[in-house]
Amino acid sequence: MLKQLVDLLLNRRSGSSKNRRQLLAELERVIETVEPRLRLAPGYPRALLRGMTRTLDFAGQLTQDLPEPLELSWRSFTTDRRLGMFFASPASLLDLLQTSEELRDFFSHPANGDCAFCLLIMHRSDNQRLGMVNHNGEVRAEVPQVVVSFDNHRLTLPCASLEQFVPQLAERGVERLTTVISRRLRDKEARRVELESELLRVELRLKTLRAPGQVVVDAMADQGPALPDSPQALKRHFDEVRAELAALKSQLTLDGMLREVRQILEHPTDYFSSSRVTLNLDRMGVVQPDDGSGNGNPICFEEVVLCEIPPVRRVVVPARVTRQAIRELEANFGEG
Repeated sequence: MLKQLVDLLLNRRSGSSKNRRQLLAELERVIETVEPRLRLAPGYPRALLRGMTRTLDFAGQLTQDLPEPLELSWRSFTTDRRLGMFFASPASLLDLLQTSEELRDFFSHPANGDCAFCLLIMHRSDNQRLGMVNHNGEVRAEVPQVVVSFDNHRLTLPCASLEQFVPQLAERGVERLTTVISRRLRDKEARRVELESELLRVELRLKTLRAPGQVVVDAMADQGPALPDSPQALKRHFDEVRAELAALKSQLTLDGMLREVRQILEHPTDYFSSSRVTLNLDRMGVVQPDDGSGNGNPICFEEVVLCEIPPVRRVVVPARVTRQAIRELEANFGEG
């Protein structure tokens, strides 16, 4: 059902994605978030429209082959093994549902109905340990194992229907890519400030070494790593910093930032990726060999990677929750 709905919505989207007015509106939203000064660059729409088209197509592809929504309820702990892997207990699920501001705001409006489709986001941890296994009736100790756990749960994008949720999910992909662009430009600006400070430190140290009879006040002496002692080494370091700073300043001009944004928009898969992951886990979260022994159960989910430094990995799962499910959890696991 979900795949058919996604195909239908993507077909609608593909027809409208070629509309220049829509592309320009999407592009303006990206520029407003990334760097509004890019509007001063002559011909910026022409330079970025092709990349915007590719990014929108990429965001639409993120919604293809989505798994069926995970039912967030007490009863689902016995019917969907994923829920028992993602949450330690029904009480921890209830805690997430009660503390999610987006979900609480959604259900505070009666017009939204009694059901919410949303995106469950988690952090996945793979931990190495030594454990015990039963191999053909023989218990073996000190066996290397990988234990998978999920934490930092968050719910976002609550919608009243799948028809609303799928386009919101595609827009979320564009937003995340926009975040990558903003962070890269912000990191370059921070590096520029750092290099200018380093250049000033080196200049002060060179003046100190060249004029031993004069007093040079160096208020930056304790900032940054230790500088070389010899004038020759200082001069080489000075030239290296100056060359890096010149290249960085070129990248932070309007034309340089325009090239950066264009590169990312035209090649979104280099900076943002999503893949289907299947792990064979036992009830304790230990990875089991997929050999048909029945020692584990396949757990499927999508994993999103933002190619930053270091890369940011998150597990994302479409989910569904109802007011009734929350009331049942509160009745059985709520405090008081």
